[in-house]
Amino acid sequence: MYGEQQQVWDYGFDYYAPQSFETEDGRRIHISWMGMPDCEEYTNPMIQTGWQHCFTFPRELFEKNGKICQRPIRELDEKKHLVSAVKGMLSSDGYPVYELEILNIAENHFKVILSNELILDYADGRFRMHFISQDKTSVSAGRSMRYVEVDEVKDLKILADRSSVEVFVNDGEYVFSTRYYPENHKLLAEAVEAQIRLSEIM
Repeated sequence: MYGEQQQVWDYGFDYYAPQSFETEDGRRIHISWMGMPDCEEYTNPMIQTGWQHCFTFPRELFEKNGKICQRPIRELDEKKHLVSAVKGMLSSDGYPVYELEILNIAENHFKVILSNELILDYADGRFRMHFISQDKTSVSAGRSMRYVEVDEVKDLKILADRSSVEVFVNDGEYVFSTRYYPENHKLLAEAVEAQIRLSEIM
């Protein structure tokens, strides 16, 4: 179905060994291991409690304008509860598992900060996922920055769980996955004139 096209499936920190299957209605779904074994650059605090790593949310592969894109499976919609729908800026706290959508971003102008530590933004032709602190005892557990060069960012979809974040850029044209270990669940999103929707996932 997808020919011999090659591309980077995930530009983030934690994405390993994806597996895919076809649903009865013909969709191609894939799930990956959200962790990098034997990585010395960063770590995962749960090792001390006897476990580490997790799976990504299941993603559907689809073709758009000749490129393979990814989006969260539609079954996830049944678990979402809309919390807020605003324009321009959103600030919230207390939702550890959520989906944040930012639509119709104007002139690449936006900034999202998760848990006061993880920043998603666009600068100098690059969409960036970067942590304020790279200390292994911080929220990042040693992670620093990942980016992709892109001419324009029109929309973002962010899926956050208690120790993971998955970011879908431009309707899933680019995806970033990372583990993180927040002490709070604060969220700040700023995007002038853009539509911002926050949904709790239950």
